[in-house]
Amino acid sequence: MYNYKDALAAAMVGGHGPFAFLFGSGAFFRLYMKVGGLLKKEDEQWATILEDYDKETGQRKDNMPGPNCDHKVVLEEFKYQDEDLTKAFFEEFRAFAHFQLLVVNAAGAYLEREKILFQKFLRENRFKLLSNGIAPPKDIFNSSSFASIDITLVAVWLSSLNPDEIERFHLLKRHFSEEVGVKERDVDRHDQQTREASRAIMDKRKVRENDMAQKRHKEFRDRYERRLDQWLRALPAEDKSRFNEKKNVWMRRPNAPVDERDMDLRERFDNEVVLKGADEGMANAQKALAELESGDTGCRVSKHRRMQFYDASFPADGSALGRCEVTPEVCRWMPAIAINPDSRLFDEGTDPDDVFTGRIKSKWLMSALSMLSAAGGVGDADVDEQILRLFVGQIGPDGKPIYGTDVGAYGVRLYKNGQWETVIVDDFFPMLVDTELVEAEDKNSMGVACAYSKGFTELWVPLIEKAYAKYYGSYAAIEDGFVHHALHDMTACETECIFMAAASRGAGKRALWGKMNRFKKNGYIMGAGTVAEHLADRQIQDMGLVFDSTYTVYEVREENGVKMLKLRNPPGDHDEWKGDWSDESTLWTRRTKHRLNVTVEDDNTFWMAFDDFCNCFRCLYVCRWYDPHRWQTQQLTAIWQNGEGGDENAYDTTAGLPTKHNPGCEVVNNPQFAFHIHRPTDIKIKIVQPDVGEANVSEVLPIAAFLCRPKHLGVAGRIQELSKDNIITDTGQPVRDREFNMYASLSPGVYILLVGTYVAGMEGQVDITVMSNYVARTEQIWPPVWTPEKEPTTFAEKMQAEAKKKILAAADGVAAGAAKADAKIKEAKANAVAPDPDEGDEPEEDKMPGGA
Repeated sequence: MYNYKDALAAAMVGGHGPFAFLFGSGAFFRLYMKVGGLLKKEDEQWATILEDYDKETGQRKDNMPGPNCDHKVVLEEFKYQDEDLTKAFFEEFRAFAHFQLLVVNAAGAYLEREKILFQKFLRENRFKLLSNGIAPPKDIFNSSSFASIDITLVAVWLSSLNPDEIERFHLLKRHFSEEVGVKERDVDRHDQQTREASRAIMDKRKVRENDMAQKRHKEFRDRYERRLDQWLRALPAEDKSRFNEKKNVWMRRPNAPVDERDMDLRERFDNEVVLKGADEGMANAQKALAELESGDTGCRVSKHRRMQFYDASFPADGSALGRCEVTPEVCRWMPAIAINPDSRLFDEGTDPDDVFTGRIKSKWLMSALSMLSAAGGVGDADVDEQILRLFVGQIGPDGKPIYGTDVGAYGVRLYKNGQWETVIVDDFFPMLVDTELVEAEDKNSMGVACAYSKGFTELWVPLIEKAYAKYYGSYAAIEDGFVHHALHDMTACETECIFMAAASRGAGKRALWGKMNRFKKNGYIMGAGTVAEHLADRQIQDMGLVFDSTYTVYEVREENGVKMLKLRNPPGDHDEWKGDWSDESTLWTRRTKHRLNVTVEDDNTFWMAFDDFCNCFRCLYVCRWYDPHRWQTQQLTAIWQNGEGGDENAYDTTAGLPTKHNPGCEVVNNPQFAFHIHRPTDIKIKIVQPDVGEANVSEVLPIAAFLCRPKHLGVAGRIQELSKDNIITDTGQPVRDREFNMYASLSPGVYILLVGTYVAGMEGQVDITVMSNYVARTEQIWPPVWTPEKEPTTFAEKMQAEAKKKILAAADGVAAGAAKADAKIKEAKANAVAPDPDEGDEPEEDKMPGGA
């Protein structure tokens, strides 16, 4: 507000206002300030009024106008400021609406949780309530489920209690809530210990897995050298000479161009030595099995077979068992044909009913095997594809695989170190008693200590268990493990373990149901592990569940507003669930039974409410298995090579990634691939560093991959730089790991995959598997897959060809200019006047400019 002090300053200092004439329109003040200047006084000290007012205008300092501005520019900015304000308002309103939805969702989840806890309280404290003179009505529970309670009846009953009863009721409820809190903390602590144990087992086994990878690499190198030696022996002298000239280039660069006269030789080298286009691991395993079947190696005469394979690397004795609890009870080892003469690898398909856990504590492995066999169907008498791919078959006369054996040798494939590794085992198994002494109740197991199928008629179950035992050194080494680890080893798919207590608490329960629906829609394999018995509620301990075991999740459905799941019992013969929506439940209607195809029979399957599922089960195992009939799969290969070796068509693809340890990185020179998406598509990209083939090294490189948008939308151009604006997803910081996975949901358009090493100069290879739920066309855009002899066809290839042509033309121009300048220098020297030799002077040697 304008006051008398402001008026005085305006008149005296600024010389304006109605009272300015009294002060000479500011002349007296200016004279006064000149005197202060002669006396060298500070302005504010000489005239204290200047502490708050400007000495030129007399206006308050805190009310001074700003500098002059261009009003046209300000008005033009209003449009953009208005757009920014509108966007900010929209985002704030959206955040507010999202917050309200979260509050509503959390409130609903809280009420649902309190409803379940209240029913638990009434069930578990019924006798305490009675002893305190509070008698709940008998009809308060309309089912045996924790999720259902007659709210109306409860409200009427509570309103009928007197104040003293209500006080005692709330006291008991508070004590119960405190007990629930303690129990939940115990469960969370138990889950955390399980996570730590899972990581500890993985770290412990990593050492063994690395040793096995090195051993496998050496075996592959030996077989490669043997194939090469045999092939060279059969070559004519002329071909051998030509091969020796090209050997280094062909081995170092599999994609190097080949002269037309060497095409036939190169093709024979690729097919017979490198095994190009074939799975080298599978080929080596089939060769090893064929050698065993011939009886020349590893076999000797047996009373059960003409020739029997004895695995010297995993002998049938106590060392194979290790420190198992059952080791002292094992009396001998017998081949499968001696245990049951009619045993075979597969008999009437592969079903979860064929899986039984023996005395060796490998329940985690058998649970995973049961889940895997259930994923392919039950009771169809077919061998499931995902089980069949775990075994190596010999090639029969008709070119088809044969899975039988005359010597008892089998090859089992496990996915380890980012690749399928084959473990060859014999069919000797540990016995608790001789087959002649097996009692009637033991006819199912036939007296074996290991895992088995009923009557020991099928061998795929004990053979997979034995392969695991051999891979890790003994049966004792596989008595500890986790279901999701085994699922990964048998499917090569990413797996995870979701702990139910934390995931289903509060608003997360609805999110968990949505996740399970998406998992089922994608065809993922799911299983659920029950809680330990000491952590289970008393009310569910007699409900027919097997505690600390794994059930297979078949169906995820919602009918008439009820969320339900269909589950299968763990391996073995067990009771079924006896609670709500069990086979004998009164909640079923004829319509619901028909819609869910429910049959009342002892088939080891049952339905359960989702609320009971969250209460009874501890963890959810998810295997992101991609059904090959529903997902498109493409294979790519990226090679990092330095471009040396005298090959003019070789490109340096070892640029590395932009880090502080890789200055001057040229991201554009890393291997790059284009994906052409024509409709909204879910995509999975799996990147593996293999350990096979001549071009690979056993060392695991630190690498990373990036899925990016190209600079020009719709054009498959190379990525020039990596930034948050063009990266859609990535594998994270470069680390030394054999396997990486990326997931993305892509809109129609073009996308670029770039893979690179941490620093420049690292050479190696990665195999890339692209899986999508719809067709996605892929192409390699760098390095180019075409050569000058092969004309480019795609737009990207033509662009690359044009760019290379311009670079070569520029290089030729520079070289021609340098040659022309050199010719002019020589001509000038030739025309220079030299001293007369008769005068005895010798011509000096030419010196480079600036030389000494």
